[in-house]
Amino acid sequence: MKIPGPTGISERGEGSMGNVLMLILTALLAMAAFNAGPVFMKNFELSDKLTNISRTFPPGETGNESAREAVASAIEEIGMTEFLTADDCTVTSQGGIGGTRTVKCVYTREYKLLPGMVRKYTFEPSATSPTF
Repeated sequence: MKIPGPTGISERGEGSMGNVLMLILTALLAMAAFNAGPVFMKNFELSDKLTNISRTFPPGETGNESAREAVASAIEEIGMTEFLTADDCTVTSQGGIGGTRTVKCVYTREYKLLPGMVRKYTFEPSATSPTF
């Protein structure tokens, strides 16, 4: 039965296949973002902490050692001890006062993108800042 619409054109109320497919695609993208988003956000948070650590401590080996301890604390604070340890990170400095300190970590993390789709990604957050 056709019901006249407000413009006088008959509308049958049928959905199109394109709308259903677009709804499914949107749901899959939302699920992928829900699963992968926290993984990448934790890496961003770690990168931010590494930037702060690289510019906080004085130059030299004692500053590097303090920075290593701060990296270990940051990893624990963020809750990434399952994927990353302080041994996976390096702290180096060059040039003394006015030089630079580099803090770099490398780790591989596995995450589920969609049901049945497990992905591995190698993260390499690093920060280089001047030492004063």
